[in-house]
Amino acid sequence: GVIHMAETFYNCTSLVTAPEIPSGVINMRYTFQGCSSLVNAPVIPSSVTDMSYTFSGCSSLVNVPNIPDSVTNMNNTFYGCSSLVTAPVIPDSVTNILSTFRDCTSLVNAPVIPSSVTNIESTFRNCSSLVTVPVIPNSVTSMYNTFNGCTSLVTAPEIPSGVEDMSY
Repeated sequence: GVIHMAETFYNCTSLVTAPEIPSGVINMRYTFQGCSSLVNAPVIPSSVTDMSYTFSGCSSLVNVPNIPDSVTNMNNTFYGCSSLVTAPVIPDSVTNILSTFRDCTSLVNAPVIPSSVTNIESTFRNCSSLVTVPVIPNSVTSMYNTFNGCTSLVTAPEIPSGVEDMSY
């Protein structure tokens, strides 16, 4: 069966509806990157481990899928999803959330960050509608650019003692 769907619908700017993703797919890197007309995301099969850049640039995306426990990489998954208001739950299996919600300018609430994550660089950068921040787990060591451009933030998070980098 299909294992890799990397870049399958890359820059299909008129694509409104995503197809069903076959079970057994592991790699969804860049699968819908740049699909600026896509409103609803498909169900993500429980075989997927890599969702880096999967919906990056999907500026019309409103409804996101549940993220299965198999996923470990969410690097830039929703980068530039400017219509996204609600983030999905991030499972404990995920270790990489670099720039995951970067430029999600409509995102109001941040998801819980699992303790499997150590680096939240640019995770919420330019999320200008973000009002609430997540609890930062003690596992996090880098917060480089994490909340840069979050102009609606009212309360800052508590910074864990293990954080070494908070520059921008």
